[in-house]
Amino acid sequence: MGIKDIAILSNNMFFNSRHLREVKGRYQYLKRRLKQSGTRSAKRKLRKLSGRETVLA
Repeated sequence: MGIKDIAILSNNMFFNSRHLREVKGRYQYLKRRLKQSGTRSAKRKLRKLSGRETVLA
């Protein structure tokens, strides 16, 4: 429930969560790679990315 279809209306209209899962996966991958790197520029990039996932979803 709530994984494949994030919302279902009373008139039987479904809203797919595919786009949201893609955005989340993209940011998880990017953050994982930057954290592994641990460089100064990676930390700057992580700070810049913080909060972007909620804006784009």
